[in-house]
Amino acid sequence: SDKNFLGSGINGSIGFDVSKVSTNYNLSFTNPKLWDSPYSLGFSIYKKKYEYTKFTQDQLGGSLTLGREFLRYFHASVGVGYIDNKSESNDNNLTVSYGETTTTITQEVIDLFYGDKYKKTSLFANISFDNTDDFYTPRSGFIAGVNMEFASLKGNGSDVNLTKYPGGYGTYVKTSAKFGAYYGLEDWIDYDLILRFKARAASIDGKSGEKIPVAEKLFMGGIGSVRGFQSYSLSPEENGLVSGGKKRFSTTVEASVPLSEAAKMRLTAFYDYGMIGEEKFSEIKRSSVGAVIEWQSGFGPINLVFAKALDDKVGDSTSTFEFSMGTKF
Repeated sequence: SDKNFLGSGINGSIGFDVSKVSTNYNLSFTNPKLWDSPYSLGFSIYKKKYEYTKFTQDQLGGSLTLGREFLRYFHASVGVGYIDNKSESNDNNLTVSYGETTTTITQEVIDLFYGDKYKKTSLFANISFDNTDDFYTPRSGFIAGVNMEFASLKGNGSDVNLTKYPGGYGTYVKTSAKFGAYYGLEDWIDYDLILRFKARAASIDGKSGEKIPVAEKLFMGGIGSVRGFQSYSLSPEENGLVSGGKKRFSTTVEASVPLSEAAKMRLTAFYDYGMIGEEKFSEIKRSSVGAVIEWQSGFGPINLVFAKALDDKVGDSTSTFEFSMGTKF
């Protein structure tokens, strides 16, 4: 990143976020003082690829954001976004058992369920609060934020089961919120122990008779929700096919201690708990424990996650190790 790109005062950055199941690249420019005003203007383009358990999602998109800081710790922004999405099934014909009955789901049905090609235009608004004392390793303060996205999808009707979704691709509203609290105990116990509490929630609301693609819905598992389960592997199902949820909540409690101060490495123990569902949050519940080696490298934060699922069920995809680079919060 460059805080003064070509001497213009504009912040420019090239970023990437890599994990076992996703690869994200982005290029962004932000003018923090638009025309010497308290407003900021940002532009970004990005390419993302996600490997879900049942399908692969490729996105190419961009956004334009206007923001403003106020009351010292608050920031609000509004913006527009555009995404060209292509999703493809990872499965061939599937055999699904219901008691003593076995049903084969054909490739045509699977492709119609997961194979979405559409363009998304969205308007979004965000308000956030952050009074933490450090960007990467806060020892005091809070982070909170709420984001709302109003999205409209346009695509080929041949990708949609029009019998089930006569309205084809439609519109939806996605609301997400996050909260984090950080407390360092060094002043009390003369040791750099940091306690953290984090929570996230999200919901999606659409119109009856219109399709919300599986790739736009919510999934749980992995870094950012419940570690110990494969990323994006926890989801409601529809006729044996992973369908994504419309409501999700996850929380984590962590205790972090220094591993090597010279190398900026820490060891963190955690407990994760999460819920996801189609009609209500509590349809699927999972939890896990584990440890993370956190390293603030010169290339950005690197996390090595060792996890154990506590209440996995038959059919769950668990994971004892995960790697991520570039992830914060």
